[in-house]
Amino acid sequence: MSGPSVTSAPTRRRRRSSRRFPAPLVAGLAAVGLLGLSAWALMGEVSSYWASGGTDAAFFERLTTAPPSPAISYSGAEAILMRCELTATSAYVFRQDEAERIFAMAHCRDFAQQTLASMPSYSYGWYSLALFHLVLGDLEAGLEALSQSQRTGSNEQWVAERRVLLGELVLSELSADARAAHDTDLAMLAQSNRGVRAIAKRYIEVEDFRERITAIVETLPEEAQARFVGQVRAAARQANTDASQT
Repeated sequence: MSGPSVTSAPTRRRRRSSRRFPAPLVAGLAAVGLLGLSAWALMGEVSSYWASGGTDAAFFERLTTAPPSPAISYSGAEAILMRCELTATSAYVFRQDEAERIFAMAHCRDFAQQTLASMPSYSYGWYSLALFHLVLGDLEAGLEALSQSQRTGSNEQWVAERRVLLGELVLSELSADARAAHDTDLAMLAQSNRGVRAIAKRYIEVEDFRERITAIVETLPEEAQARFVGQVRAAARQANTDASQT
């Protein structure tokens, strides 16, 4: 966000001096300047990670007061967004006052928006913003942010895993383009080692999901289809084992 413009008062032009600083002094000043800049950057990163750390109660308490300070790096922003993501579904948070939960999620949303203002192609940032909007009940904004995440991170598997879970919750509300991108995410996960296990587990647990994912998997290479079938069978065995132990 650009700040208000400030017009400086006119200054009297000084006569240029012919005197030169000794080279060692110039080098020393440059080193001190760089050291100061590095220290400032380090403090900014420490602040970001501190803001994302601590217990659920401590982090939630900070969120109800104000949004986290803007991070100065990708890693600092991601640390805070991930902690906000965990907070959005934390059992501790759901035991708190509704008004405080809204304040906390609104501040996570504000932080995501600030981050995206400087990193507009940050797919995880868009996913996070979608999550916070939906938690706050803003369906239209949530769907738009989810679509932005799909557009900016179509090949990012770890973000696609999150998008799929969120997309399944609002499946009937997705536009035609968003639905196609959602199916593309599913196809990508079905061809990955970790993603195929999660999808096979969902196939066993969610009956309405089976026909849709089967249609997608049937378009994949035979090797991917065979691996998917194997993972479904493994998920079914695990589900039977878990059921027998309860």
